[in-house]
Amino acid sequence: MAFILGMDTGGTYTDGVVIDSARRNIICKAKALTTREDLTRGMKTCMEHLDFDRMEEISQVSLSTTLATNAIVEGRGARVGLIYMGAELEDKVPAELEVKVKGRFDIMGRLQEDLDQDEIRNALLQMKGRVEAIAVSGYASVRNPKHEKEVGRMAQELLDVPVVCAHQLTSALGFHHRTVTAVLNGRLIPIIRQLLRSTKEVLREKNIHAQLLVVKGDGTLMTEAVAKERPIETILSGPAASVIGSLALTGRKEGIVLDMGGTTTDIAHVSDGTVKIKKEGAKVGGWFTRVQAAEMCTFGLGGDSRIYLDEKGRLQIGPQKVWPLCLIGAEYPHLVRELKSFTRVGEYKRYFAQEADCFLPGSNPLPAGASEWEQRIADMLREGPHSLTYLARQLGVDAETLELTPLVESGVLSRISVTPTDLLHAQGTYTRWNRDAALAGIRILAKRKEMPISKFLSAAAGRITETVELLISEDGGQYILSAPWQRMVCESREEAVFYAIHEGRKHIEHLLRDAGCRTWTIRETSSDILADVAAEDGTAQTACMGTKLVISGTGSPL
Repeated sequence: MAFILGMDTGGTYTDGVVIDSARRNIICKAKALTTREDLTRGMKTCMEHLDFDRMEEISQVSLSTTLATNAIVEGRGARVGLIYMGAELEDKVPAELEVKVKGRFDIMGRLQEDLDQDEIRNALLQMKGRVEAIAVSGYASVRNPKHEKEVGRMAQELLDVPVVCAHQLTSALGFHHRTVTAVLNGRLIPIIRQLLRSTKEVLREKNIHAQLLVVKGDGTLMTEAVAKERPIETILSGPAASVIGSLALTGRKEGIVLDMGGTTTDIAHVSDGTVKIKKEGAKVGGWFTRVQAAEMCTFGLGGDSRIYLDEKGRLQIGPQKVWPLCLIGAEYPHLVRELKSFTRVGEYKRYFAQEADCFLPGSNPLPAGASEWEQRIADMLREGPHSLTYLARQLGVDAETLELTPLVESGVLSRISVTPTDLLHAQGTYTRWNRDAALAGIRILAKRKEMPISKFLSAAAGRITETVELLISEDGGQYILSAPWQRMVCESREEAVFYAIHEGRKHIEHLLRDAGCRTWTIRETSSDILADVAAEDGTAQTACMGTKLVISGTGSPL
């Protein structure tokens, strides 16, 4: 008899299940908290909770994860240097440094401009020690990857970091999205490689020598070796596994699958027993990629999303994931005393410093050249987590001047703060951990908002969001505004945009008012709709097909 071990490492929990491969039934299952600072510990705990004593008979291990998706949503990962050539970038990319160099092929792969070896060497040497991976992207590289290969070879010779070439990840046209894909892949390499190392270590300890396969975002599997080089393909891996599992367990062919974790919420539509594959590429954390994945909506909202006040004093949630106060407070009850010691007199000058925040050591060491106060903070946290107020007092500074976000983003520190899980503890709905720690943090935010804690809990837990999309396209010199409620012909783009925003805001206000909201905030975002089209000479070119306006409103019920 052969068995399959399925493991899923999420931002909050690590789950394990053993399946009889012949009968297709579940033998046992287990769950443990994911230990982000050391994934091995959480995996070991999960495996130890599996009531199964025939580990050596496991013939296959299938691993899914949301770590890549979460890292993109939260803006975490390795610092990537980008070398690109052949065209200008249409928009920003998630790179630490970016340099455009000479070199170009046309859309048919014909040489238009040679590389400049000295220019490339100088660009790479300027990045040395400042980045942890290099991404290389060239216009039309899917038609001729020669320049990308040459720059990649030079990067490997000059820098001791992983190198990613865009043509290795996708054969789809679309220079900007292909570049974003390469940069994100570079950012994810250390995260997924650490996950694979931890998984292999745990499997060896449990005497499991089966092949390790990793679930891709489209629900198919890839080998460990491929996952190391192309970790970008694991985005939406966890939700894809959820869809497959839902179909297998329910036997249904139609429906909506919703997967809410600690960091993100993912929603997929199942039709005729399958989920549609987004062949043009998945969008995660606001970034369009060229990675094929199951078509689903992903939001930076989960049980561990950070609840905080922004620079205008407005209550916000996510997309950053933090440790819940109730969870860490259960292990370190001194945090409750530190949070309760918070007092504030007078107005708040800044909002990046939240006195409800606490900190503990992250997975990365302090970088060389760290400042004296950064070293002092690291020393204080070795004895256990502390609140922002405590750290500021020990340093002799005002908490509002102590900005620790860069250390959190670099993985040196991990943040502990108010989350939806803390709200559930405060309301008494879910009280597995330390309710006093949750209440202490929530009282600080309520004090900042100058409202009773009961009203704060109602506002935080009852936010309503409505969104509408409107499209503007050109047709024979006229501009067509397509809204869910009408089609309007305008004489100019400016007129179309004006009506789109005006009518869109009215529509959102109407929905929020009907939902019982008394106050709300509305914002608009716009983006060009790009597509590859055939030119008169038969070549493929990227053209702007119109503009998409997204109008979103968020309000609180009465």
